[in-house]
Amino acid sequence: MCGICGIVNVSASDHVDSGLLRRMTDSLRHRGPDDEGAFTCRNFGIAMRRLSVIDLTTGQQPIFNEDRTVAVVFNGEIYNYRQLRVELEQKGHVFRSQADTEVIVHLYESYGLDFPLRLRGMFGIALLDMRQDRLVLVRDRLGIKPLYYARNGNSLLFASEIKALLISPDVSRRIDCRALDDYFSFLYTPAPKTIYEDIRALLPGSMLVCTGGSCSMTRYWDLAAVYEQSAGLRASPRSEGDVAAELYGLLKEAVREELVSDVPLGAFLSGGIDSSTIVILMQELLGKNVKTFSLGFGDSPYTELAYAREIARVYGTEHYELEVQPDMIDLLPKLVGYLDEPFADSSIVPTYLVSQMARRSVTVALSGDGGDESFAGYAWTKVNHLLEPYRLCPAGIRRALARACGMMPFASVTGRKIARLSECMAADYREGFAKRITCYEDEMKKELYTAEFARAVRGYDPAEQLYRRFTEVPAADHSSAMLYADAVMYLPDDNLKKVDRMSMAHSLEVRVPYLDHRIVEYAAGIPFGMKIKGHITKYIVKKAFAGRFPPKVLAQRKHGFAMPVHEWFRGQLQGYARDILGDDHSRIFSYVRQECVSEVLRRHLAGRENLGNHIFSLIMLELWLRNQDTPV
Repeated sequence: MCGICGIVNVSASDHVDSGLLRRMTDSLRHRGPDDEGAFTCRNFGIAMRRLSVIDLTTGQQPIFNEDRTVAVVFNGEIYNYRQLRVELEQKGHVFRSQADTEVIVHLYESYGLDFPLRLRGMFGIALLDMRQDRLVLVRDRLGIKPLYYARNGNSLLFASEIKALLISPDVSRRIDCRALDDYFSFLYTPAPKTIYEDIRALLPGSMLVCTGGSCSMTRYWDLAAVYEQSAGLRASPRSEGDVAAELYGLLKEAVREELVSDVPLGAFLSGGIDSSTIVILMQELLGKNVKTFSLGFGDSPYTELAYAREIARVYGTEHYELEVQPDMIDLLPKLVGYLDEPFADSSIVPTYLVSQMARRSVTVALSGDGGDESFAGYAWTKVNHLLEPYRLCPAGIRRALARACGMMPFASVTGRKIARLSECMAADYREGFAKRITCYEDEMKKELYTAEFARAVRGYDPAEQLYRRFTEVPAADHSSAMLYADAVMYLPDDNLKKVDRMSMAHSLEVRVPYLDHRIVEYAAGIPFGMKIKGHITKYIVKKAFAGRFPPKVLAQRKHGFAMPVHEWFRGQLQGYARDILGDDHSRIFSYVRQECVSEVLRRHLAGRENLGNHIFSLIMLELWLRNQDTPV
């Protein structure tokens, strides 16, 4: 695991500033505390910070081919590197290390720009071909590892994190107002946008090739194409037993490959289905106690510690746990420095803390992330599936019911949830999905935004990029289309971003077996009726592990590492929120109206609405804006 960065100047006579490259590399030290390396050649420069996981002694980067005409720096892990190495040696390639990185340069020599298709793993790759004056940037299929780039008239800069790009005085810090509008909708910025106008995120499954002064972007893997190609398989008559057995075998093989490590490893254990399956497979494969790491929130209904303890007890893991207290939110200013952009998924705090706890014992942790997007684990998926017959009712009837619910004097959070659900049901499936995942909706934004910010985003609708996703997969399968939308937006731009930054803050490598692309492709071919059956979410996963789960774990509701912000902002964190958002000099008031922020706080404290996520998003934006002046 590493942090990588580099500079490519258009003119061959414009040599790379090695001092700038070094400062960019230093900003990524937390991603790789064990080693560093750099290579410059005229107008090309690449560098890295390394966390040593495989081949601790001879795996230093950059790594070259035999005649040193191709060089690579790489962030991530290639799980099938041993098989690839045998194949490449048979072709005559000579290896100088035992590192997984070295297969990349030789694959490029043998297969050219098709080389990423042969990789299984998570990766952000920068490859220099000095013979063709070519830079190749590649991101893994699902977006597990990050890669950003910025262009000006004479140079292209790239890095694993935005902070390294901002080291350059030629990269502007000008905020992209549309990206900020996205943030208020989704609590994150969907790629390829970032919060900065001049910086872009390389999309999952993409390759950027730069030769001379021109760059071209291609997709070497596309989940939409996978869904399309799998349409026939979803309709084919296969037994649940056969699918469950095949899925179990694929997951076991993915976990087996991801256990390759020359350093200690363990697992995150939330107590949910996905992380529990990973722990079960690790215990089967290793035949010894697995180190597991969990956290919870005291008596809050959000906690899953009891379920994690049950899995740890049944499978005899070496279990560690931590109880998160409200005062731990004091960490937020520090976390903002690792995030680089406004980001308001409140589970960053527990993710940071569980990574910190794990790093005391291991260097690598396996996680269950990605299972929900492939196998329908989210609550909204179940709700949509159960209510799909209701959408057969005429739209007029559905709208009338929504209006009736909207006029009822609901005096409770539950009542307002009913009204919101009726609104979602009245809309078509795309609009209903957007309403469920949106924080600040359009009507609220009209009150919230300052006149200047509202003018800057006039005519822009963040939901359009979400609706575009639904056109990329067969429209007849609404539920699968929603899973797809989550997999290509929420998964890489929220969930995986959070896990990468919070784990790398502690130099911990997190691996995600559910995002082995073979499993994702297999899941795309499973009929939706095997993913949710009646009221049972993730049905086929549970069937695949039948008899291996304690009954109480199977019966639980899903929570994950979500933080109880609704409760905390009505309790111990009231003062914290008022201090940050009640200051007349708060920076957010360049974008949002102070009186509206006060109203959000008042409505939440009154207990009639759960606006904890809205409050948290305002706090995180304020802290991020402050951090622009004093970077962490």
